[in-house]
Amino acid sequence: MTKQLLAVLLGGFGALIGAAIQYTFQRFSAQRQERREIVETHFLQLQDSLESLYYRINNLRDWGGKQVMTDEYFRLTSIYAIGRVLAHETLLVSKGIYAKLHYDEALKRQLKTGLHRINRGMDDQRFLHYHRVQLAEILLKDGNVISYQYCPVNVSR
Repeated sequence: MTKQLLAVLLGGFGALIGAAIQYTFQRFSAQRQERREIVETHFLQLQDSLESLYYRINNLRDWGGKQVMTDEYFRLTSIYAIGRVLAHETLLVSKGIYAKLHYDEALKRQLKTGLHRINRGMDDQRFLHYHRVQLAEILLKDGNVISYQYCPVNVSR
């Protein structure tokens, strides 16, 4: 009887260890999947928006791009480039992406710091925080950033 009890206890203990290992691997796999989804659905689009804004600024500052643009084209495309970045920043908050980055605090801190620096850089006492919030919200529809073609920004103001 003692051997049978010991075998049952060892079998139960082995099953618990197996379940714990399986749970650990499933959790690790779920975190990797969640991270991949965040990268694919948010970070790549944010990177594209940031690069677009970077090239817009570079074009204006270093390549004399403003000289070949009409004022309307300059206003509309610049507003859109800035608005896309702000809209993606809004999505990171509204979709809880920052909260999902709990496993990578350094990445979360770096991302938030960079986006806040960009936002502060736009604060010239005329383009105020809530103007930027409004611009970001204008470019969002159904939880996605709208394309340039459907941008409703009125540049005649």
